[in-house]
Amino acid sequence: MSTDIYSIYKVTNKINGKCYVGFDSKWPNRQKDHLRCAKHTRSYSYKFSRALRKYNKENFDWEVIYQSQDKEHTLKVMEPYFINEYDSFMAGYNMTLGGEGWTGRHHTEENKIMIRKRETDRAADPEYKKLHIEKTKMGVKKWFERMTEEELIVFKLQSAAPHKGLPKSIKQKERMSLSRLKYFQNHPNAIQQLSEIQKTIHNTPEMLEYHRKTLLNNPMNDGIPEHNPRALEWRFTSPLGETFDVRGRFKHFCKNNNLPAGTMYKGFRTGKWPIAGRCVGWRVKQVMVSENT
Repeated sequence: MSTDIYSIYKVTNKINGKCYVGFDSKWPNRQKDHLRCAKHTRSYSYKFSRALRKYNKENFDWEVIYQSQDKEHTLKVMEPYFINEYDSFMAGYNMTLGGEGWTGRHHTEENKIMIRKRETDRAADPEYKKLHIEKTKMGVKKWFERMTEEELIVFKLQSAAPHKGLPKSIKQKERMSLSRLKYFQNHPNAIQQLSEIQKTIHNTPEMLEYHRKTLLNNPMNDGIPEHNPRALEWRFTSPLGETFDVRGRFKHFCKNNNLPAGTMYKGFRTGKWPIAGRCVGWRVKQVMVSENT
């Protein structure tokens, strides 16, 4: 049986009481990772990293709350349990419900061949070997300090991830879809909890005001459902004099009636209507802007 100890840790903000729950296979390695990642701009999308930068590491308490030699049970069962217990997903820094971390990466045979070839090619390159020996003797920090700004830019470009910025392949998209499907199958309450979070966020006075301004700046509002109290109301008039009241579905109505939405909105905005084309004789005006906030 493995002698490794797997841990569930909890980090508590001393100022606001919010917490983060995580899994670590070799505590306190994960603590060092969090503190290091908080310094990088690439982690700006993580709530916990933003909190570490905002409040400083001195204002957080780190503690281990569970340990076991069973890594699957610790990750898949106990991490989600403690995230739910401390409500760190809804009212803390966790961005998932837990249980989706790594318990050890296993490369495919294809990846192993690719990595082996890359390392073999590097070892056979005399220029790379020379630079590697020089960097090792001098020390990485001094080696970088010696580089000019142009050399540093070239080095960063050459070291950048080759896949960064490239469109995802069909296989990648399929794997992502299957992974997401599997996640929601394993966490049946996730959709409901995410929905509650979105309602909490979107019903704040700041977000309601933001939505109100967005509606005024984007009057077509094709994505606003009819039952939304903030949706705009439109009145279309056909060449035969028939009127149609539409709530928040400007483009949808135009598409169903074979009308160019852009031309119709331009006519509404400028008052100049076309004398030829599919929308000849059609008119539209805004009936009311609902500001129910």
